[in-house]
This record gives sequence, structure tokens and C-alpha cells, in this order.
Amino acid sequence: LSADPDAAGAAAVPADALLRLAELSAAPHPEDRSKPPVWNPARVAAALRAINQLPAEQRATPDAIAAVATLQLKGEGNAAAALRTVAPLLAAEATATPAQLEVVGTVLLANGRAAEAVRLLERAARGPGATAGCVVALATAYERNHQPIEARAALKRAEAMPNRSGREQAELIATKLTLLKETP
Repeated sequence: LSADPDAAGAAAVPADALLRLAELSAAPHPEDRSKPPVWNPARVAAALRAINQLPAEQRATPDAIAAVATLQLKGEGNAAAALRTVAPLLAAEATATPAQLEVVGTVLLANGRAAEAVRLLERAARGPGATAGCVVALATAYERNHQPIEARAALKRAEAMPNRSGREQAELIATKLTLLKETP
């Protein structure tokens, strides 16, 4: 949210901090580590409230849209709401950053659109600033698109990436366990 150094107003700073706290709350699923990580609901709600309190022009920025969709999908488990939220990013995908493409690709994947997710996530993973989370999402997209060789290669690449966040590590473990379950 506050990636833009010229962002109008300081309201984006607390919203961004609350988004980061929500992401930091991501932990492996307590019942099944092969399921997506769980996020602290109170932190997710606080981040969403802070973003909703931003002025309309700030809420309409691609980074804010991506943040809301991330919170809806990963924090609330609401794939349909996240898909509605990312519609403007999907329409402007040619100008989206790798981080924004990661969010859109992950949302498409959660909504059963694996082939589209692969296309966007491949582009994001090749771009500058690609994160381990993006590459893990690509591995999952490959797996759901029936591309097991590519899925394993992407997973191996994600494992080799340094400085994974706690969320990225939890997603990496979940994806790895899912792929291991499906290996004949």
C-alpha cells in the first residue's frame, strides 16, 4: 500500500502495517499442514477496516486492491469476493507488478481457473522482484493444471529462494505436502 513514495496522506502507513501484521500471523494449518496456512482473523479484520478507511482514490490503487484481495482470499477464505475485488487488476494485467500478478494468479487459482493462473504466475515469476510466494503459487497452479514436472521444478526453485517470509514458508510446506500426497 505504501510502496508509492508519493502516496497522498499518511493513512496508508497504518493500513500497510496492519496488512503486514496480518500476513505475519499466517501459520501452518493446525489440523493439516497440507492445507493453506491460517491467518489471525482479528488481524485480518483490522487490516481490512484500515484499508476501508482510506480515501477512495487510495483504495482504488492497484496495491490497495491487491491487499484487499489477499486479505479476502488468504485471511477470510473468501475466493469469490477476492475474484470480484481483483477484476480491475485482471483488466489491467499488462501493467501489473509481479506482486499484483501473484495476487491475481492466486485468486484465479482459488476460483478454479488454473490455466489462467499459470499464465500470469509464469510472467510474475520471471519478473524482477519475484518472491518465493509467487513461485510457490506457480507450483500449485502447475499441479492443478496437470503439469506435475513443472510443479516440482517450481517447488524446487521456491525452496532455493532465500529470505522466505513465514507465510511463504507455510505455503511452501503446504504445497510440498500436497504434491507428495499425489505422487504415485
